[in-house]
Amino acid sequence: MKLTLNQPLSINQFSHNKSDKTFCAEASDFGNYNFFQRIYDDACDCGFRVINPRTNQSVLLLLEKTIEDELEVVGWQFVPSEADVRNHSGLKGYRFTIFND
Repeated sequence: MKLTLNQPLSINQFSHNKSDKTFCAEASDFGNYNFFQRIYDDACDCGFRVINPRTNQSVLLLLEKTIEDELEVVGWQFVPSEADVRNHSGLKGYRFTIFND
């Protein structure tokens, strides 16, 4: 399995709420960035990476669900990969939401 991802996004581009373990941002903040990149060359999982510029550590985020109301897609929720949670237990329970603005 070979990773096939584009450049990671800086974690500093997201708003962080430590109490409810969420990061969020609006899709338009990233221009035409593809959040739905095929992660591995032999699988259909999709997501993207974020990087902490302070530590230079990156985390792989996987699409968990599409957030919809009755009429449109409101956003998408991503979670850290199981491997990254195993390596960094502080990531457990975190969610990353990209709002479709």
